[in-house]
Amino acid sequence: MSFLDIAGLILRDFTFIYENPKHLEDGSINTSLVHLLAEQVKEVQQHQKNHYNFDSNPTIRKYIQNLRPIQDEVQLL
Repeated sequence: MSFLDIAGLILRDFTFIYENPKHLEDGSINTSLVHLLAEQVKEVQQHQKNHYNFDSNPTIRKYIQNLRPIQDEVQLL
């Protein structure tokens, strides 16, 4: 199975990890989430080792190269 086949699942898992409490009720770190995050990072790293041979699309390449990060949450609205 290629990375593209499971990319959506990995992104879903990252979203789940992000949306859950980082600390438990007693104030301690939610180590379960830390372990889940580590597993997902390892999964991505495994797929980064593979070489993917995609045809280059100049229009898409130019669009991606010109993307600028959003610096302010207000811009998201």
